[in-house]
Amino acid sequence: MSNIAILYSSKYGTTATICQSIGKQLEAKASVTLVDIDRKNDICLSDYDTVVLGTSIYAGKPRKQMSQWCAQNQATVRGKRLFLFVCGMDKPHAATELEAAYPPSLREPAIATTFFEGEYRLETMRFFDRMILQLLVKVKTPLHRTYDELVKDFAGKIVS
Repeated sequence: MSNIAILYSSKYGTTATICQSIGKQLEAKASVTLVDIDRKNDICLSDYDTVVLGTSIYAGKPRKQMSQWCAQNQATVRGKRLFLFVCGMDKPHAATELEAAYPPSLREPAIATTFFEGEYRLETMRFFDRMILQLLVKVKTPLHRTYDELVKDFAGKIVS
């Protein structure tokens, strides 16, 4: 049975929700460990043959925690089956956001990369972030998505 580590950085919870869904899709075929690197970033990956990295994107930039983790752990991830995704709101620039999130040393050996469209979880946002979103992007109501098919497709690549 494959050992899979799913590591993520999520500001308002959408990326975490996607990672949990990926984990549920994989749990019948693999041993899965979810790690929120915002809370625990010193995970030992020696017991894992597959690593999935996911981060949210804000204003075209990945979470600082994921960028730092990638910079510190590139050598550790080499030799693992690697899968990458980002969660953002700018689907037309998905490739650019993946490039911003992960260095070439991780993107190039990755077996699969994908883009998940994000959500506007206004109810969980900090006041300042919510106000900027409402003033600049004119978002007035929350936007929630279902990811079942996208998650199923991405998880299928991980266990194939």
